Amino acid sequence: VTRFTRLAGSAGNAVVLAEFEALAADPKALGSVPCQVRLSDGSGREWRPTLFADPVVRKQYPEAEQRSLCGGRAFAASEPGKPARMAASFSIPPA
Repeated sequence: VTRFTRLAGSAGNAVVLAEFEALAADPKALGSVPCQVRLSDGSGREWRPTLFADPVVRKQYPEAEQRSLCGGRAFAASEPGKPARMAASFSIPPA
């Protein structure tokens, strides 16, 4: 994880922006391999990414939207020896 940011969402919720990197020996070989990212808290609740649906993320961190979501596209676009840069946003309860 390279950056983990909690923001006030636009609909009374909170938004978490997680940016992360992964290094693969052969990134092209992973170009068709999906992966899933989930956010969880200490009480066992889990959230799936919201695909940058909240305008707060798009407005405050437009560069994050240009990063691939976790999976094949991120690895297919990376060069050998360089990390694939990915991002995901999550809509969570304000508490």
